[in-house]
Amino acid sequence: MTTSPDFAEHRTDRTAWRRAEQHFQTVVTALDYGVSVVGSDGRVESSNPAAHRIFGTGPEVLKNRPANRALDFPIYDTNGHLVGADRHPLTQIRQTGIPISDYVFGVDRFDGQRVWLSASYRLLTPDDLPHSAVLVSLTDITAQRTASERLAYEATHDSLTGLPNRAYVVTRVIEALESGGHHVLAAVLFIDLDNLKTINDMFGHDAGDDVLRSAAQRLRRAVRSDDVVARLGGDEFVALLIGQIAHPDLDALADRLHTTLSEPVVIDDVTIRIGASIGIVVVENNDLRGAAQILHDADTAMYEAKATGRGKSYYFTEQLRDRRRGLGRVTSEARGRGQFREFSTPGWS
Repeated sequence: MTTSPDFAEHRTDRTAWRRAEQHFQTVVTALDYGVSVVGSDGRVESSNPAAHRIFGTGPEVLKNRPANRALDFPIYDTNGHLVGADRHPLTQIRQTGIPISDYVFGVDRFDGQRVWLSASYRLLTPDDLPHSAVLVSLTDITAQRTASERLAYEATHDSLTGLPNRAYVVTRVIEALESGGHHVLAAVLFIDLDNLKTINDMFGHDAGDDVLRSAAQRLRRAVRSDDVVARLGGDEFVALLIGQIAHPDLDALADRLHTTLSEPVVIDDVTIRIGASIGIVVVENNDLRGAAQILHDADTAMYEAKATGRGKSYYFTEQLRDRRRGLGRVTSEARGRGQFREFSTPGWS
């Protein structure tokens, strides 16, 4: 039996095609990043082992589940908000035909763990937009995002107490001043612990750190759920009261802070008592002050509270600001005339 040259050539072409297809399949299977093909009906037609590992399931689950349309998998934007069908990248590419690269989203695996992915979307037949399948490539960036979130957290939080730090406070005050409704900034309390230096000198800095951690926990428990307690540094804390609060309730909250801070702290069988001086700034609607000025005014009120006796609160007023400015001018003039020796020279009489 003689084989025609045309048939032999066709068989050779088919063999070469199968080999190329097998080679391509081997490459796709070996890839470290996930690859899925989503048909024009939105169903997942195929996916490689890396995609199965990313979603924590096997190929039979992805292909045979009752609702295996890609849009049926909820995804979340970088702020953790659910992405609606109209904003889904599969919807976008089918409407525009424009490839999408480096789209970051979160998705919950079948075991409940949320992973973060960077994805690219390409039409397989761009000239036939209504019927084209979409090639989706997926890279798991969960580890990188976790590391990035950790760095962001460390940049905005105090390592000793776990509270937000000064940078966080400034940002939050700015945001609260620009917002309204339930998230309006109602007041700022500047809280300075009394006698922390004495505790450090008598019992050591480890004891002082324990006192700071205890104070941080007590302050968080004493404020309202939406309020923010932060440590500015050293023995200074601040409380941002988020949401409207009546003046009597503000008084009661300040008293509650004094009460909780004055409770004894027991460290290594040693009972330590602390207190605080609190400066209070009420933030009115349409307040013209910026974040820095509000925090400065709260600091000014705190020093006035400390001057009237430890363990006290003091409300900031414009008169207090004017008086402090006047005192500053007098101090500068006295320093220029050399009349400040009694405050700097021990034993001067």
